[in-house]
Amino acid sequence: MKFGSIVHQAFEKIGWVDEVFPKLEEGDVGDFVTELLSKPKLRSLFERSGRAVECYCEQAIDAVIDGKWLSGAVDRLHLHRDAFGKVTQVEVIDFKTDAVTEMDELRERYKAQMTAYRNVMELAYPSARIDCLIVSTSLIDWVIV
Repeated sequence: MKFGSIVHQAFEKIGWVDEVFPKLEEGDVGDFVTELLSKPKLRSLFERSGRAVECYCEQAIDAVIDGKWLSGAVDRLHLHRDAFGKVTQVEVIDFKTDAVTEMDELRERYKAQMTAYRNVMELAYPSARIDCLIVSTSLIDWVIV
């Protein structure tokens, strides 16, 4: 769990790697995250590529859904905007360091969490497409939930 927390802290420092590559701490975690960012599929989540998209790391969220208070923090949140500034797509990105053998394990394990995030984002951005992504650092892969 400690390693996972430190990896999350490293990801918090990453904005858009195609604009400014982050200075990560030397050592196991820095090397691990640098290696992850060298993989094209994972790296693509950290590239703006000239798109009109904003990035928020460790974005706090709070909402009342069906009479229940939901509170949490999204690891990485992307807000895509059209030419008029309207949010057209939301990407909720959650990093998981669990030791798993298949993405389906993570999808099932965190389905309720991703559903809660989706519900909150649908309230905030009712006309936007909402994509919730789980990123597996152990499988070096991601999936939309």
